[in-house]
Amino acid sequence: MPFALESVKEQTYTNWELIIVDDGSSDNTKKICEDFSKTVGQPVKYIYQSNQGVASARNTGLNAAKGDFIAFLDSDDRWLPWHFKKSLKAFEIEPNLDVVFAAGRKINFNDGKILIKHNFLSYDTSHPILSKNYYRKKEKLYVLNIDTKIKQLILEYGLPSGLQCMFFKANSIKGLNFDEQLKIAEDRYFIYRLILLNKRFGFFLSINTLRFVHKDHLSGEVIKSPVKLEFIARNLIRAYSRLLDYASTEEKKVIKKKLAEFYLYYLNSALLEQGKKRDALVAIFHALYCNPFRFSCYKALIKALLNS
Repeated sequence: MPFALESVKEQTYTNWELIIVDDGSSDNTKKICEDFSKTVGQPVKYIYQSNQGVASARNTGLNAAKGDFIAFLDSDDRWLPWHFKKSLKAFEIEPNLDVVFAAGRKINFNDGKILIKHNFLSYDTSHPILSKNYYRKKEKLYVLNIDTKIKQLILEYGLPSGLQCMFFKANSIKGLNFDEQLKIAEDRYFIYRLILLNKRFGFFLSINTLRFVHKDHLSGEVIKSPVKLEFIARNLIRAYSRLLDYASTEEKKVIKKKLAEFYLYYLNSALLEQGKKRDALVAIFHALYCNPFRFSCYKALIKALLNS
């Protein structure tokens, strides 16, 4: 946490309010925050709550925020000094924007090794939305053309940015809370819901955030535990199922294809490894319901029936 706090302090834009939500920690978080507040001239508000999960903590922060813009930072991550100033500049260039995002750099928390240098260009391949067909450039700001095609691409391939790399106009997300039943993917659901609601997104190609991942980071590890894989699958299935409420007919097709993947490759696999054959079979049927034209679903079904 100290590095995260220092990254706020080092922002070149200084008119900010910091809200720190302590979600039931048992360390000296409160003392760290009190000491930090004495080193800055900006308001710092510390809120303690019993452990309720990251979605609840984000909602607590949202409800306490009074500013015109909102940004989220997890305790392991760091903003680079220009993040606030550059993000706010985007709203001056394009006042109709609802959300601005930039790139992040993923780093191994334990040894400092760079895992992904620039997540717009992961594995040396640019993200599909970086095609000129899907944005227009205004000064150094890129504005996404949010239409059915771009929404389908984002649902299928993701958005090459994370919550920590984003700036939100407060009025644009008013009344849109994080789903507290989601223990992971609450950020993905929140962002994709904004996409499906036709909110206006702009982005910079710059790296604004350093994201540190370690063994406790579900998004930064190879999942070896079938119990943990089941946990992830059920959260992703809930998140994408809820997105169907906001999707058009064409967008629903993409979401259902993703749901079929989660049922088949995540949930079915995790349940089989735990010896839960009946539940695994049910997962395959769910996958078939979501995407009845996927050959791999029938292949898995035949294999499951033969082994039952």
